[in-house]
Amino acid sequence: MEDQRLLASAALFRQLHENKKDIYDILSEFITSSINLNRLWSFNVTQCTLQLKKDYGFEIPEAVIKTCLRNRFKKDGLLTLSQGQFSVTTKFDRKETLLTSFTKVKYEQDTIKDSLIIFAEEQETSSLCILNKDELVSDFYSYFINGVKDSKNSTLISEFIVKNSADPEFTRKISVLEEGLILYSGICHSSDFANHEPWRSDFKIFLDTELLFDAAGLNGIIHQKMFDEFMILVAEIISRSSKKIKIELSYFDETKREIDDFFFAAEKIVERGQQPDPSKQGMIAIVNGCNNSSDVLLKKSNFIEKLRKYKISLDTEDNYYGNSNFNVESITTLNALKAQNPDFEDDKILTVLKLFTKINSKRKGINNKGLEQSGAVLITGKNVTKTISYNLASRDEVKLTPFASDLDFITERFWFKLNKGFGGDSKLPISFDVVARAQIILSTQAGNKVADEFKTLQSKFDSGTISRENVGFLVSELRSRNYKPEDFVPETIDEISDFMNSDFIENTLRNKTILENQVKEGFDNKLKLEEMNEKFRLKNEELNSSIIMHKQQLFEAERRRLKDLRAQELDFRKKNYKPIRSGLIKRNNLIIFANYAITLTLLALLIIYLKSSGDTSLSLISFCLGAAPLISYLGGCVWIKRFIKKRTSKKYKKIIKLKNKELPLTKHQNLDVTTTISV
Repeated sequence: MEDQRLLASAALFRQLHENKKDIYDILSEFITSSINLNRLWSFNVTQCTLQLKKDYGFEIPEAVIKTCLRNRFKKDGLLTLSQGQFSVTTKFDRKETLLTSFTKVKYEQDTIKDSLIIFAEEQETSSLCILNKDELVSDFYSYFINGVKDSKNSTLISEFIVKNSADPEFTRKISVLEEGLILYSGICHSSDFANHEPWRSDFKIFLDTELLFDAAGLNGIIHQKMFDEFMILVAEIISRSSKKIKIELSYFDETKREIDDFFFAAEKIVERGQQPDPSKQGMIAIVNGCNNSSDVLLKKSNFIEKLRKYKISLDTEDNYYGNSNFNVESITTLNALKAQNPDFEDDKILTVLKLFTKINSKRKGINNKGLEQSGAVLITGKNVTKTISYNLASRDEVKLTPFASDLDFITERFWFKLNKGFGGDSKLPISFDVVARAQIILSTQAGNKVADEFKTLQSKFDSGTISRENVGFLVSELRSRNYKPEDFVPETIDEISDFMNSDFIENTLRNKTILENQVKEGFDNKLKLEEMNEKFRLKNEELNSSIIMHKQQLFEAERRRLKDLRAQELDFRKKNYKPIRSGLIKRNNLIIFANYAITLTLLALLIIYLKSSGDTSLSLISFCLGAAPLISYLGGCVWIKRFIKKRTSKKYKKIIKLKNKELPLTKHQNLDVTTTISV
């Protein structure tokens, strides 16, 4: 119940922060509400702190509450202070106004909780019992409040968040919740939250291997973007400092050896043509595109160059054990941590403790004065390192600054040190995005699943229970399952969830067998289909040949028929038109003859007319012979013949036209025997 109140209170805190930039103004509203709810008219700081925790789940340091009571309530005359006891005055507003807003926000959070239960039941395909529902709700609150601590349902909750991230209203609600908790965390880590003085101490940040890979972009876009945002905050912290302070980024020699071993392993994988461990995203990013070891060395050189551009250097100090008081390594500590984390291997715990000894030496043993005053911290992405750091920081009653934390932690601390808050147009770091955090959790879980399956696969191959062919196929499939955070989107979450919750090797081999059978059946069916298609093609060709031959025969028959018909028609016309042509020819010849006769007659008349008594027979004969050419010309004149021929032809056409109307076969006279038939 306390966790439920804290989530709703944090969300309300974030909503109030929209209009009020001063954190103490918002905290004052919660304190006022708690005083009115409990009729706390006279109280001390401890009572107020405890009551605030009871009413709203806030576990805020007394120093912060005391500062708020003094600088807000007492200064404004709302409270008086006497011998450590605060008392309300007549100016104090005794009307309760915050509870209604708190109830509304809590209802919104309950709606999300109910949706989560429905989602879980859909995944389980059955209703959850009361116990499982309570456990799921508890893990949901822990998911936001205790991010460092894994829970049974953290993967399911992450899937739920990503699945619903396309809904703007859902995203708004969980973002308000997450940002409210970040504000709350900022209050809890600062005894004087209103004092935003510049960073005053030199500080060393040591980066583990995963963070260096993030910087180089080997772990995906989201991780690289988070690191870039962190570097921007570092630069801003330095630029705002009142004096020239140093914030250095380094990595230990152990990290360097780990990186060297990583790239050496990549060289051997490329040289031998092996498949890399599909769970190691960084390794896959390195070997991809490499044909030989020289390509890997080139990528290593580029990797070191990127670190140099970020001004991330190798730590060169070697005297970390000069003062035994700073040594955190011991058998007692190892046994205590092993008891708390039985799954952790001894050598891994000892490696982490060695790094913490170096951090403690850098701090000179100062671990109880806050992060800035400590002087050094290790930023890591390894769960074992974060967990051991948390165990060591919380083992004493005094709250200690952890030796190591993740990138989110240091980003939050710098964000608040710069007094950025959540108001205005300032762009929030992606590490504050609850959806991005869910994507990272799912990516980590998917990577763990791939790693476990790869180990199982190796074990089965070594024992001879699985063939080399199947191993190659399964490794290839596993590589395709190495998801980056950005791969987890609402559209893909169901498919990836199926992979994470199934027996990969068994399901993949079964699907492979099914696919092979389908391929075989498909091949057989293809052969049958091709055989049927060939038969159909031959039949079709045969049928087409028959059709073409038949059409050709029809065409030839029709051509012969038309030819015969034309011949008959010509013969018929010849027989019927012959008398007409003969008559016209005779008529034409008669006209020509008449023309000659007329010419001769005219000549004879002319001779008679012109003859005199003195003309002899010889002169008359000579005159006739001389006139003969003229008679021949006039009788057979070309233009006269043309005229006669034209008149005769016109007469012939007229007669034929009249005749055609009477002939039964003239309708075929325009048929062309060369006409083709369309097929």
